[in-house]
Amino acid sequence: MLAYLPQRRQLPDRILPVATAWKGIESVLGDLIEKFDIGTRSCLEFGVEHGYSTAALSCFFDAVTGVDIFVGDKHTRDPRDLFASTSDRLASFKNIRLVRSDYREWAATDQNVYDLIHIDIVHTYVDTFACGNLECAACEVCSLSRYRKLSGGETRGHGYCAADAEALL
Repeated sequence: MLAYLPQRRQLPDRILPVATAWKGIESVLGDLIEKFDIGTRSCLEFGVEHGYSTAALSCFFDAVTGVDIFVGDKHTRDPRDLFASTSDRLASFKNIRLVRSDYREWAATDQNVYDLIHIDIVHTYVDTFACGNLECAACEVCSLSRYRKLSGGETRGHGYCAADAEALL
């Protein structure tokens, strides 16, 4: 894992007024993108909940796809079905697409390649590792993606996993 110390912090243009554990992380997104030369075409996010991080990511990426079951998990404080309220909250963000799906179902059919994949699902090692393992082949910046692509003759990737960036803060 690469060490990361933010050089600058700046809030994105659009943040949502909702309770979130992501508070503070949004202020280093621009710095992370610049430091690690992350493309800004597309972003996939697993774990949307109320949409705070999704909205923040949408300020930096042309397209953000947010995938979530929207009914919480064993660690969430809000077990209600949040799909309708989150969809309404993010309706004005034209570059966000929300998908109600389990990460395993999504990964089994998704053929897209993303510049960044943010994984914020059930906070267990098993689920996070499994989700990351399924999606690394689709991520431009993941070390596992780089390995797989290099072994297939391609040379894209930056040599680190963006899913670990949150743990660095």
